[in-house]
Amino acid sequence: MQAYVNTIVRTLAGTLLILGFTVLAAYPLSKRDLPYRNTITIFFLIAMFFSGGIIPDYLLVKNLGLLDTRWALVLPSAVNVFYIIIMRNYFMTIDKGIEESAVVDGASYFTILTKIIMPLSKPVLATIALWAAVYHWNEWFHAMVYIQDSSKTVLQIIVRDMLTALDLSQSSNAGAIGGGGGATENLLLSNVRASTVIISIGPIVMVYPYVQKYFIKGIMIGSLKG
Repeated sequence: MQAYVNTIVRTLAGTLLILGFTVLAAYPLSKRDLPYRNTITIFFLIAMFFSGGIIPDYLLVKNLGLLDTRWALVLPSAVNVFYIIIMRNYFMTIDKGIEESAVVDGASYFTILTKIIMPLSKPVLATIALWAAVYHWNEWFHAMVYIQDSSKTVLQIIVRDMLTALDLSQSSNAGAIGGGGGATENLLLSNVRASTVIISIGPIVMVYPYVQKYFIKGIMIGSLKG
């Protein structure tokens, strides 16, 4: 249950961070008059296609003092260039006349973003939120590398350990169990494996129907304009 709670907290915090950083980066980049807009976009794209690797990531997290903390599970993935590009393209499809009218009325850019742009961008926000939530819910590698305290581990590590233990148990008993008993043992192990996976994906399956209506619309509109 502790791992379940840790995963829920990580998913919520990680999704909010991704949404926040994505909006704050995509909105300025959607402005064609932004100074050095193309240079910034190229810089982001380079970071998307090339990464330092596991060892530099680990050293960075360690030097920042994030090792064995929950921040190590959400901060390294808080900025996703692909999400930024999708959201930027969606923002560019919104009629500029709406923003110009708000500016004439004295609204600041932050007010325009929070009061006008974001309410009009529910499809793409729901799409990015779904992607981010699924990523954080299923991701286990960072928890295995950065977390040593068992009280901070996530559900997917528990599931991985359980499935690995089942595989080892099945392999060790394969030669000792014969006939119908072997088939029964394999069936029981398969049932345990299937039920474990179902329990681990339960919350995501429950959330998906509520955002499905926004999902297709968000990804299609966000991919139309470059």
